[in-house]
Amino acid sequence: MAEELQTYLLEHFQWLHRHPELALKEYETTNYVKNVLKQTEGVELLDLGLDTGALAKIEGKEPGGVVAIRADIDALPILEESGLSYSSENDGCMHACGHDFHTTALLGVAKLLGGEREHIKGTVILLFQPAEEAEHGGEKVVNTGMFEKYKIEKIFGLHTKQNMPVGTIAIAPGPFSAAVDRFLYTVKGMGCHGSAPQTGLDPIPSSKTGRKSSGNCKPKNQSDGDGSYQCDSFYIRHKLEHYPRDRQARRNRSHI
Repeated sequence: MAEELQTYLLEHFQWLHRHPELALKEYETTNYVKNVLKQTEGVELLDLGLDTGALAKIEGKEPGGVVAIRADIDALPILEESGLSYSSENDGCMHACGHDFHTTALLGVAKLLGGEREHIKGTVILLFQPAEEAEHGGEKVVNTGMFEKYKIEKIFGLHTKQNMPVGTIAIAPGPFSAAVDRFLYTVKGMGCHGSAPQTGLDPIPSSKTGRKSSGNCKPKNQSDGDGSYQCDSFYIRHKLEHYPRDRQARRNRSHI
């Protein structure tokens, strides 16, 4: 059974890796996942209510609660140069964050649980979420109302981690995976003519200092493992012979 399942999963994983698609454009991936689920014993397709992504359920033979298991399906705008025999066939797009693995894992869950319905108490919902990397896919899924419609009590997900031994499962209390928030700050100076810099206030040095030092800023109630910051972009939109009045810097903040 283990060897048969491994062959089954490897086939799906390599197909998914060869056909990466960006957020909200996962049409081929969605069709592939749905076709696999249709052929999987004990699995019933549901309507997610979005153009991409898939939803299904496995009804246990005994009454019980409703639990969802989630995997993300989108890829990243990266050119693959791995040299793998199953490298991306979509130029400039790659499964570089493991979503091909996540999707494959959930297809494996569907196959295993679909054949064990007599031992399941309650219902298992299978969620293949689009647009995790961008375009607020998680929010879009929540806004479909699926959690209320199917009375989902708990939801589980996972993420591959390359620096852990194969076969290891890691869990932790509290927030565990990353999310991204974006904010914009403006450093204000005072304009002047380039021939008389002493009459102005140049916001650029302060902006550069802020960009460098803000990476060390954390809320006082966070431990070392609770959060991190990184610079997204840094803009200068004025002619160099004059000091600009304003200096804007855009940054991303990532919580762990």
